[in-house]
Amino acid sequence: MKNQGKVKNLGNPINSPNDDFSLIFDNETSSGFFASNRTGGIGGDDIYALKTIDCIVSISGNAVDKDSEKPLPFATINAKNISGGNIGEAQTDAQGNYTIEIPCQESQYSIVANLEGYEEGSLFMITTPDEKKVKNARVILEESSKVAVIGADLVKVLKLAPIYFDLNSSYLRNDAFENLDKVVAYMKKRPEVKVEIGSHTDSREEDDYNLWLSDRRAKRTVAYIISEGIDSSRITGKGYGETELINKCINGVICSDRDHQLNRRSEFILIE
Repeated sequence: MKNQGKVKNLGNPINSPNDDFSLIFDNETSSGFFASNRTGGIGGDDIYALKTIDCIVSISGNAVDKDSEKPLPFATINAKNISGGNIGEAQTDAQGNYTIEIPCQESQYSIVANLEGYEEGSLFMITTPDEKKVKNARVILEESSKVAVIGADLVKVLKLAPIYFDLNSSYLRNDAFENLDKVVAYMKKRPEVKVEIGSHTDSREEDDYNLWLSDRRAKRTVAYIISEGIDSSRITGKGYGETELINKCINGVICSDRDHQLNRRSEFILIE
């Protein structure tokens, strides 16, 4: 049998983490075809054209979680040209790092990362023809469960402990600050977000007094968040008194102190 030479991995974008097979190549035209079941195709296995090029750009970087900045291993990385076509594919390693190669003719493109449980993350890139290596291309992904919609309460989105108040008090309790700081961190990482704090009371005391008390609770909570570096235009507060109780403890109903406590709370509603 005739010796066919050494086997060589063709690398990205021909060799991907998926099943790539049936390569046909014409040395005279430096072009060919192959089949693959990679993402972005039309069917199960699709046929792709290829043409060898002498000029490539090597891009290295990492994929990280938006909140914790922890590395994200085994994320799929695609390079896409301005038409949306795939020009390179890779996968992050156990440390969240990746290297991907694209044709140097592509001066404007995006690095797109996908990982189960996360929203797609992307990074727009511009390189000049003489750039052969690009480093520190970081793609940031956000957990799907933390992508909040208008009207969502950050206490639930961020899985915070409830922000409670003592009876007849508008002062922030010591156990509130750790969770308030998580709201601040969330807003700092998302400068487009605006929040309305809704503060509440239980049903004890008069209605007018409870509206006044809940308004003071909202204002104290707003003041703390502003003091931690959030612009005042992004945070507002409103007191609802006892108008939005979350249990049966209305006027005239006998409830335990614990049940009343559940109503003395603040919520953090996304309004924009």
